[in-house]
Amino acid sequence: MILRLTVLATILAVAGCAEGPQDALKVCMTIPLSHPAWPYTAKARAVAGEILREAGVAVVWYSAGRNCVHDRAAIMVQVKDRAPSNASTHGAARAYPYGSAVVEVFMDRLADGRGDRLGPLLGHVIAHEIGHVLEGIARHSGQGVMKASWSDEEQRAMNIRPMRFAPEDIELIGKGMIKQKIR
Repeated sequence: MILRLTVLATILAVAGCAEGPQDALKVCMTIPLSHPAWPYTAKARAVAGEILREAGVAVVWYSAGRNCVHDRAAIMVQVKDRAPSNASTHGAARAYPYGSAVVEVFMDRLADGRGDRLGPLLGHVIAHEIGHVLEGIARHSGQGVMKASWSDEEQRAMNIRPMRFAPEDIELIGKGMIKQKIR
């Protein structure tokens, strides 16, 4: 039953037909179906969605296409094979919290030897970067999903239970969404 629901949700998301609450955050994700990380995206979306929902943010996922073209209300998540030369050497992704609602995820910094941990890790990275966009500032927390980096132990624990946003991040997300008129 769970497998069927996951497959159905994936099909709807890929088709760009996902439905959700009127005030849900729209997230458009671009990744080619032929990309080696594509099989992990359903789990990543589920994990990121759960993390954001715990912070009071409902999310509707779309694959880039007709529902995402020129949609200024949507956050664009672009999954890329490699980090560009101008990217920080430390991050697995980057966001543009000052104006552009774009997140870039660099698979060359995530996929090495992660196996089954890749889906939850990718979900945490996406939630973290969306957190930057929603907060509207470039900052990190001392705990939770908005930490600058996660220990190996924290990354292993992601498979069991997703991390959460720290209380101060939840507050900043709420204020940022009002300021940016995201909802």
